[in-house]
Amino acid sequence: MGNKQSISKKVDDIIIYNFDLTTIITDLTKNLTDNEAKRVKILKRLNYVLFKIPGYMLADVDPEILRESVDCYNYYSNLSVPEKPKKDLFELFRKRCISNFEKNPEVYSYGHLVPFARTSLDEFLKKGIERHLTDAFVKNPRTYVKTCGLFNRVIKHLSSHLSESIDMIVRYKGGMAIKTTLQNLGLENLNECFSNSDNDTTISINPDTKDFDRKLDMVSDIVFNYLVDWDDEGMFDEEIAEIEKQMFTDDSSSEKFTFTAKHQFSYVFDYDREDRYNMDCIVYKMLRPKKFRISRNFIKIMKTDNTLEMFELIRVKIGFLICGSMYYAELLDISIPHCSSKSTALDFKYKSHFIPNCLVLD
Repeated sequence: MGNKQSISKKVDDIIIYNFDLTTIITDLTKNLTDNEAKRVKILKRLNYVLFKIPGYMLADVDPEILRESVDCYNYYSNLSVPEKPKKDLFELFRKRCISNFEKNPEVYSYGHLVPFARTSLDEFLKKGIERHLTDAFVKNPRTYVKTCGLFNRVIKHLSSHLSESIDMIVRYKGGMAIKTTLQNLGLENLNECFSNSDNDTTISINPDTKDFDRKLDMVSDIVFNYLVDWDDEGMFDEEIAEIEKQMFTDDSSSEKFTFTAKHQFSYVFDYDREDRYNMDCIVYKMLRPKKFRISRNFIKIMKTDNTLEMFELIRVKIGFLICGSMYYAELLDISIPHCSSKSTALDFKYKSHFIPNCLVLD
């Protein structure tokens, strides 16, 4: 891996944590039970952690946690996964672009935005193209390091602007955080299970905190307002240039289809907190233009185990115009879970197992 430089992340009185092996296993096991959409990917990752990591490395993991995780893995790996109808992403996208061009040739000539209707097909295309766009944007592992640097600044700002002490756990999560921990243990062949991706982070406030909603709002406002005013100073200009000179090509059909992406400025979006607990509708408001798309909303997800996860989600994305429509590469997610969410209780249950984050730079 070449020369390595270790960067320890401690910001004033707030330490940014990462997984250890215990919390990797408990996190993957939890996600296996309540995230049906990503179950195949999670099974692959759990298989690596449980069965490919040398046994001596797992010696400090509670045997009961290991047993429950293996039982869970065996149960879900033996379930038949219903086949989803196969859709050729690029072929559908090609047809949609041709259709839009035929309807609006002058729009394409000037590179303006074509309204994107929210049909189920459009949602499929949007998610698929944005997944490819994000994968291309974060292909270089140094991009993840840059987003960690941005999160580091956010937490430093949070620490210096809190008006009162709040018991919370600030940590990295998701596939890249797990990958970082496993890399630091000297494990190899991680790309088979952990491809480079956007940076998922969380700020978990102790669910027993008095006046929880007010403190959640305080933390969220400090974080969100920092990102709204953030001057990126060209932090991701290299990645933007790489995307803009790429030709995204689909060779799967008889008609070769190639498209390019052009960076566009976006907007800051926020939600109306009066709608926070309205299960039917949340109203969003556009605040002002910005180089990056900075958004805040309140997410409610009913998990397959019938538990409701609720959290504020602050996101940093970057927009590109592709064939007349806007698509976004994801850079950084900051979730702030509600006190009723199971994820918050688990974070504090295993608090002693999180370790100060340490990045390895290639």
